[in-house]
Amino acid sequence: MRNIALLGLLALSMTVQAQIPATLTGNWINMDTGNWEYGFFEQFAIHDCAFWEYAAGQTKGKTSKIVLQKDGKTLTLNVKQKNDSVISIKNGRLKSDFLLMRKLIPDYKTADATPFPEPKFRRDSATLIGYYRNFDKIPDNFMERYGKNYIEIGKEESDGITRATIDSLGRFAITFPLVNTQQLHVDIRRLGRKVVFSPNDTIFVFADVNDLIWDYMKEDYYAYILRDKQIIFMGDNARLNNELLQYTEAKISVPLSSDSPEQKTERTDIEYLDYCKNIYAQRLAHLDNYMATHMVSEKFRLLETETERYRFAYSLLCVSRRHNKRWQPFDTEYMNYIKSEIPLYKPELYTLFDDFMDFFDNFITCSSGQKSVSYGTDTIGDVMEEENIITPEIRDAVVRYRKLMEQFVSEAADTLKKKKTYEKMLAVAVELSNNKEFRKVNDNYVRNMFFKLELAAADSLIQEPHLKEMWTARQYADMFESNRVPLFFREEKAEFDRRITNPLYREPLLATNKYYQELENRTLAEESSLKNTDSLAGIEDAEELLKKLTEPYLGKVIYLDFWGTWCGPCRENMKLMGNIEEHFKDKDVIFMYLANNSPGTTWESVIKEMNLLGNNIVHYRLPGAQQAMIERHLKVNMFPSYFIIGRDGKIVNSAAPSPKYPAQLNSELEKWLEK
Repeated sequence: MRNIALLGLLALSMTVQAQIPATLTGNWINMDTGNWEYGFFEQFAIHDCAFWEYAAGQTKGKTSKIVLQKDGKTLTLNVKQKNDSVISIKNGRLKSDFLLMRKLIPDYKTADATPFPEPKFRRDSATLIGYYRNFDKIPDNFMERYGKNYIEIGKEESDGITRATIDSLGRFAITFPLVNTQQLHVDIRRLGRKVVFSPNDTIFVFADVNDLIWDYMKEDYYAYILRDKQIIFMGDNARLNNELLQYTEAKISVPLSSDSPEQKTERTDIEYLDYCKNIYAQRLAHLDNYMATHMVSEKFRLLETETERYRFAYSLLCVSRRHNKRWQPFDTEYMNYIKSEIPLYKPELYTLFDDFMDFFDNFITCSSGQKSVSYGTDTIGDVMEEENIITPEIRDAVVRYRKLMEQFVSEAADTLKKKKTYEKMLAVAVELSNNKEFRKVNDNYVRNMFFKLELAAADSLIQEPHLKEMWTARQYADMFESNRVPLFFREEKAEFDRRITNPLYREPLLATNKYYQELENRTLAEESSLKNTDSLAGIEDAEELLKKLTEPYLGKVIYLDFWGTWCGPCRENMKLMGNIEEHFKDKDVIFMYLANNSPGTTWESVIKEMNLLGNNIVHYRLPGAQQAMIERHLKVNMFPSYFIIGRDGKIVNSAAPSPKYPAQLNSELEKWLEK
């Protein structure tokens, strides 16, 4: 996604450096409205979500006259210092008293019933401007995390991250795409906040970097979270975001969380429901008490109440937390409670926070149950005929397979003949599976059949059009992400056109589909990197199999990567391998990849996409039983997992560095090259 630079917003000439009293330095909050309106700092001022130059300044006693300039506009402020925490500011005819923000944002004193804007389900944008004070004074030992000179905004699952540069003084401006009102992650590794934006919002954020630094050697994490920090928002939705800051700090000390229920495998569905309901009631009581004692906006009331509701709902349906019932259907009473108590159709919530769609995805899965597809080898032949892509070679093999299948059925009483016929059928099936075009259609057929089951389940459960199209678009995006292939069948493409009509969803999905079409048509360079495993068939001993895999590379160091096309972290790490493999291309290092449970078409697509090809790179896609056998032998229990095998063919490091740490990985490989 393209970054949108806001040139000029940060371009302050500083040709005039007016002096202001040091006692005015800081952020000033209107005592009547509770809004942050002014910030006075050494080199610039902040007002109306913008940076202003000091054009002139004059102080006499406790009274100052400050002239600000921006884009040819002049603003004259008459400031009177009442004490070290309160000033009055006259701006034209407007005069108000202002309180200096120390660390905490004061409570708002007036009601605010402003609703969120009606969702339009179209692509808009919003802007965040900000100032990180003391950005130029970060201690050296914290520079790696807190000193990076860019800021990112987007969803946690990274479906659209926008980045902008932070200047040397700690200022930035970033405009990013937005659909409806959303709570987005802002600078997650440093500011660590979710911020609510509505379309066309301009929001200004101030944070003191000294407050953001967590020294885990000296401070407990919860103490860090609870520590007072100077963070404050100005502009559109500023009140809501300031209120969320206040409540986050208040809530964290309450030891209530339906996100971490007790793990008791003997608990029944209804017992689990009662347990979560009790926690939910406690959390709501805490929220209600907070809202009764603070003047919160209606936006805050809606957001926090609904967040608690759908977090509770998600905890009920997150099957991975119910170990012994992971693939079992829920109790009918249990599901009826969810259907009656958790609203499905609230368009204002669809994009507002992640908890709604997290719940809804699980609701569809749990309501539709397990899915399976059944088909025969000859089915793929029929599909290829329908798509007009069958070759004479494949047609002949399918005809032979059908004749053998008919013969097998007719030999019902003769066990010996049936066995021989079955072996011949199996041989033809293997012949077809080794044909690249047949395998490609087979992989796409299975993928599409499972996807159609997902869509059918959604059709029976979702009535509201916006939600159905939004959810369906997410499924297409997930399918592309998981399988790395384009839409394949004519019927499949027609189904996409029927279901996805909103340009908001259609355009990016078509762009993704085009990308994978181009990738599919790309020639697989260095095809020798993809190793045929036929010679390994029949090996049932893990040590022997590992020996056969590594024998061709005796005398070299092997970096062994256990991965899967379905594994997001695996693919992310693979993107980092290019420079490492290039560094060792003329040295005795082999990069060996063993793929777990990965369809051949997707396997080849990922390898092409990552450009993981070369004389020092080898890829194996073993049959499932052999892959599982070697993983058990090496105690692989997570993906990705990395090993280093020495020149003598023996494992020398069973927890090798990840490519996320290239310096350590390079050093480790160099060490074993020298042995």
